[in-house]
Amino acid sequence: MEQKIFIVSQCKNASSTIRTVVHTLFGGKAHSWSGQKMLSHTEIMWEGVWGIVDNHNICSDDPMPIIYQELHEKYPDAKFILSYRNPEDWYESFHEGFNYYWHGKYKLKQFIYPYDLKDTEQKDNFINRYNEINKQIIQYAKKYIPKRNFLTIDIDEMRSQPDNVNWKIFSDFLEIDKNIDKPFPNRRTRNRK
Repeated sequence: MEQKIFIVSQCKNASSTIRTVVHTLFGGKAHSWSGQKMLSHTEIMWEGVWGIVDNHNICSDDPMPIIYQELHEKYPDAKFILSYRNPEDWYESFHEGFNYYWHGKYKLKQFIYPYDLKDTEQKDNFINRYNEINKQIIQYAKKYIPKRNFLTIDIDEMRSQPDNVNWKIFSDFLEIDKNIDKPFPNRRTRNRK
């Protein structure tokens, strides 16, 4: 079976950057669900996800953070990457990115975060859910996924490190002896706190 690499990070945690890095080092076919915003939870989960996962080496974005157990059961030798950052910064980015179209366009995100993004008083609910999902993934990984197959990345730390250090972290994790002599990608650059 071909090596599978699943980026199980929640959106707005540099999953595009990480997917680019993994694809640069590993090659293969990569897929992101970020373009499938109109699909409901049921449609994306049960009518198409396995066909896409089966035919790609690298997968990221929703629904990855909520199907990690099923992914591990189906692909026990897969590698998993979880990136995270300061929850307040995550919420600001999430709110900025999805608030305008929240009602109607992001059904899967609404399933994952069953709160009203337009109601700023719901901020704590979003942050608690964000933390809960990350905690569940880490607890599962500690119990069932071999350490060599699970990598956690602190986005704030990654952004502060030299490019060669970041490339090495990923090449070591993927067990690929490859020196990359180019800037570490950051597909979505913005001023961040």
